[in-house]
Amino acid sequence: MTAVEKTQAISDLCEAGLPSLLATATLDNFDRCRNKSPKQADDKELCVYIITDDDDVNTDSFGVIIQAQIYGDDQVQEYHSVIKPFLIENLTGAVVEMTQRMSLKSDIYPMEIMGSSGYILYSIIFETPLDGCDDDS
Repeated sequence: MTAVEKTQAISDLCEAGLPSLLATATLDNFDRCRNKSPKQADDKELCVYIITDDDDVNTDSFGVIIQAQIYGDDQVQEYHSVIKPFLIENLTGAVVEMTQRMSLKSDIYPMEIMGSSGYILYSIIFETPLDGCDDDS
């Protein structure tokens, strides 16, 4: 699975699983989920970016940032209370063909006084341990 295929798999997972959970919490669904940067500043978008794709002697590591752009409503905490449990439960290493998810961290940026968007950034690292048979050198 290529790095782009991995980000698309994460985007597809979120697009399939989050709408019903957001609706239950009376939150608007995202206008789009994508493995690219946001299209417009005035949308609710969930975007997935590669932050690391490393292979060393001991491990194969892959990391992404999932950016939730919340436009128009100061409900960043409410979105976070739905998104993070969903990611913990569903975003396993198997989604990106890796052995395990090593970490899931979140940074929340509430809407500024004069701003119109708030953000949540989820930093997620996956790893697959390598043994001597996996070494390409």
